[in-house]
Amino acid sequence: MNKIIFKTVSPVLCFVAAISAQQAEQNLPQSIPQQEVQQPLPPQVQQEAQQPLPQQEMQPQQQVQQPLPQQQLHQAQQPLPPSQPQPILLSKQNNCPQQVPTSIGLYARFNLNSVSYGFNDKKNDKIDMGIGFGGGIIRRTPITSSLDVNPEIGFFHRNLYSEKTKKGNEDIWYDETEFVLSIIPVIVQLTPFEFPLYVAAGFQVDFPILAKLTTTTKYNDGIKEDDEDTETYKGRAGYDLGVVWGLGYNITERFSFNFRSVVGLRSITGKRADARTPTQYGIGVTFF
Repeated sequence: MNKIIFKTVSPVLCFVAAISAQQAEQNLPQSIPQQEVQQPLPPQVQQEAQQPLPQQEMQPQQQVQQPLPQQQLHQAQQPLPPSQPQPILLSKQNNCPQQVPTSIGLYARFNLNSVSYGFNDKKNDKIDMGIGFGGGIIRRTPITSSLDVNPEIGFFHRNLYSEKTKKGNEDIWYDETEFVLSIIPVIVQLTPFEFPLYVAAGFQVDFPILAKLTTTTKYNDGIKEDDEDTETYKGRAGYDLGVVWGLGYNITERFSFNFRSVVGLRSITGKRADARTPTQYGIGVTFF
C-alpha cells in the first residue's frame, strides 16, 4: 500500500519542485540589484567618513563663541556721556553735518592812526601819523565751514594824529592823544578757498577816554623859547564810527595773523564843518 502511495505522490512532488526551481531562476536577476544596493561601503570610505573635521574648520566657530575681554565688556556697559547742543554746519568736502563750537580768544594789535581831510591833499600833507597799541577779546561764532561772525571788544592807547600849521614865524604842532574803548559788534570773516587766507568786513565804534590835546609852538625868530601846553580836548567827539575791512592768514587752527584798516565816517569833533575823519591801519595776532 505504501509503495502505491509513494509512486503516486512522487511525480507530483517532482513536478512541484521543478516549477519552484523555474520560478526561482526567473526571480534571481531581479534580486541582484537590490543586494548590490544593500551592500555596505568599503572600509576605506567608512573610515574617512567617520574621521572628525579638521581643526582649522572648527576655529571660526570657537572664536565666535568666545566671550569678550573683561575691559571691552566694561566699556560697552558704561553709559554714553550727555551730549551738548552745538552749532551745526556743512563741511566743504561733503554735505555731512559737523559740529563746530563757538570759541573765545585774545588779540593784540599795533596801529598807525591819523586823520584825513578827504581829497584835500594840501591839508593832508600837513598831518603825520601817530602810533597806537592795545588788545582785547574776540569771540568766533561759526555760521558755516567758511563763514564766521567775530565780534570784538578792546582797549587801546593811541596818538590819533599830529598836525602842523604855520602862523607868521611860528610853527605850531597839535598832537591829540587818548585812550579808547574799541567795539566791533559785527565783523564777518570769510574763507572762500581751501587756502587758509580770509577776508573780513564790518563796522567799528570807538569811545575816546581822557583825550588830551598838546600844542607845541616853535618860534623861528630866535628870541622866544619853544612852548608846550597840554590840556583836555574838550572839542573831541563822544564816539567815532568807521567801516572795517581786512585780510588774515590762519597759521594754525588757533593762531592767526591779520591786517586791519578802519575808515572813519564821522568827524573827530562831531561837527559837520570839521572835515577831519579818523583813519587807522593795523597789524595784529589772534589766539583762540
